Amino acid sequence: MISDWIKPNSKINYKLLYKVSRDGDRISTFTEKVSGKSPTLIIIQSKAGNKFGGYTSVEWKMTGSYSYKEDNNAFIFSIDKRKKYNLKNKQYAICGDQNHFAFGGGHDLTIWDKCTTSDNSKDYSYNRSYEMSARHELTGGSSNFKVQE
Repeated sequence: MISDWIKPNSKINYKLLYKVSRDGDRISTFTEKVSGKSPTLIIIQSKAGNKFGGYTSVEWKMTGSYSYKEDNNAFIFSIDKRKKYNLKNKQYAICGDQNHFAFGGGHDLTIWDKCTTSDNSKDYSYNRSYEMSARHELTGGSSNFKVQE
């Protein structure tokens, strides 16, 4: 399903760059493993069991301050709902710094440092940068969540 959203009718070869259970939940490690790589598909499973994520065709560049990147191909998605949410504000596709990474300006979907032990990661989504139809649609109704994987 997600492969068809990225590149319909094409075979995609995936390479696992980062996995919380293998690499830990620190943004510094995520930055080390993922910065400079593109395209990137991020799939998240929350401790509540929801599965969702985002895709960007541009490189993650995590700096000391908020660093937004434009991407005409970015989207976020819910695996549970089998739904893709398109980007409407291209200049705010992704963002990152030393403490978090996010999809969207105003951060429709944000993963913070220590995301498996702290519930500070957020689904702020409601028609901000990505076209969402309901509040916290990705996480099943809760704004804050902990990451399982």
